[in-house]
Amino acid sequence: MKTPAARYGLAAAAAGLGFLLREAITASVGPGLPTFITFYPAVMVGALLGGFGPGLAATALSAAMVAEWVLQPGGSLRAASPVDRVSLILFGGMGLFMSAVAELYRRHRRKAAAYDRAEALRESAEKLKRLNTELQEANVSLLEARGAAVKLMDESVTARQRAEQASR
Repeated sequence: MKTPAARYGLAAAAAGLGFLLREAITASVGPGLPTFITFYPAVMVGALLGGFGPGLAATALSAAMVAEWVLQPGGSLRAASPVDRVSLILFGGMGLFMSAVAELYRRHRRKAAAYDRAEALRESAEKLKRLNTELQEANVSLLEARGAAVKLMDESVTARQRAEQASR
């Protein structure tokens, strides 16, 4: 993903999808689902595909959705209980950590891809150099063969001219 809008849009979509998935699972199996279980993958998707900033954005959006719609009492961006506050802080810390690790992975992957491209270019240049050398050698051989053919033709013409002069 090249543009910041696309990367951050993906992060927002991943966080939203994490919330919708949580709601669907809760509706299907009932309450008791671990609070952040569907949001960790959303953060990782945002960070891996978008980078450090989008990973943090997915973390912040996920934490806000959890504080607003999942934790009790609902409808407030503040966590009421100390346990909920600690869980939000831990989730934020893990989101930060996952975003940093994903960004390091992305950077190393880009470096590896650049190295692979440079290596392929070096190999192509070496092949081209070998081919050029082979073509030069073949050209020298052709020139030598041409020279020998011209010499034979000259000798043949000279011999024919002598034969004609001798027969006159």
